[in-house]
Amino acid sequence: MRSPTAEAGPATARAATRSSSARSGISDADGPSRSAASPPWPDARRSRSVASSRPSGTGSDRPLTIRYGSIRSRFVRNRFVRNRLAGAAFPSRSRRDETGDCVSDYDVLIVGGGPAGLSAALILGRALRRVLLCDEGKGRNAASHELHGFLTRDCTHPSELRQTGRDQLRRYPNVELREVRVEDARKEGARYAVTLAGGETVGCRKLLLATGIRDDLPPIEGAERFYGRGVYHCPYCDGWENRGAPLAVYGPEAHGARLAIELRGWSDDIVVFSGESAAIGPELAGRLRRHGIAIEGTPVAALEGDECLRAIRLADGRVLERKALFFAMPDRQASDLAERLGCRFTRRGAVDTGTYETTNVPGLYVAGDSSRHVQLAIVAASEGAMAAFAINSELLAEDFP
Repeated sequence: MRSPTAEAGPATARAATRSSSARSGISDADGPSRSAASPPWPDARRSRSVASSRPSGTGSDRPLTIRYGSIRSRFVRNRFVRNRLAGAAFPSRSRRDETGDCVSDYDVLIVGGGPAGLSAALILGRALRRVLLCDEGKGRNAASHELHGFLTRDCTHPSELRQTGRDQLRRYPNVELREVRVEDARKEGARYAVTLAGGETVGCRKLLLATGIRDDLPPIEGAERFYGRGVYHCPYCDGWENRGAPLAVYGPEAHGARLAIELRGWSDDIVVFSGESAAIGPELAGRLRRHGIAIEGTPVAALEGDECLRAIRLADGRVLERKALFFAMPDRQASDLAERLGCRFTRRGAVDTGTYETTNVPGLYVAGDSSRHVQLAIVAASEGAMAAFAINSELLAEDFP
């Protein structure tokens, strides 16, 4: 079935292309990387008139219009696809040109195989990009037993989500996955040279960091043992499973107090360990008391339980029965690659990214928990897809100026 755009002619096709770009949220104001909405093959949907008489009996001597644009564009497109996949299925090792600069083996290299990295690899793979995804298998939610708040994947084990994502990428021969640590990355001209564990260096045109962050656990005996089994950091991830239960909150000064107030939506039995009221401040201390949240100034000695957290033992010997402890501790970047490459950071330590996960470094993108404060797996996957869209748009602008 022919496209209505093709039947309407070139003028309508151009208008439709502009309309499609507007619907996707891309405009000329977004820069050159947003102007590549047209198909990456030439002469698409073009028609010509050939001076030829109609067969006798038609009652007309007007030229016969032969619309071959769709056939030609389909032929060119298929040849384009074959050439792209043929070069992508067997990516070569890193090479350098006569000047010593790194030559790109891949269109895009992705560091990190969590929801953000896998989502980006999927979108870029479908865009016929040569992609290398490097993952050392140390996800932030490795201690979690279930993934929550992810549409169609609620209560899925994090490792199952990752494995499903990897399995679905196998149908794309232009996407390569390696279980390897990225040791270093540096910008060489318009490209990046990336050093992998073992010393191999590969080149790429664009670099996406989806390395996430690491949580610093409370300095309490038993915190690591019960992490993911009673010790949590995110109410949206684990609040439902502990709704209405006796909860504890640990965090320095105002950080713990604010988390305790947030958790009030899940439980009315909350004790916060944030130091004395004076350290929290009179305003926050007043809010805590007004909402029935107890402030405990005695230090925590240890967390106790069997398979899961059951109680909190204080330094004075008292034992408080608690089903869960939520903590508000500083987190940190899981990788220093963004810092070494010159990225700007926010006051809270996240990479300062733009709307489409761009950074201040040309050709470098950051997606996932390392760039945002809404730290949910489904949001990370969305950011990975947005970054992939922007990366492919930028590559299209370079490939088809």
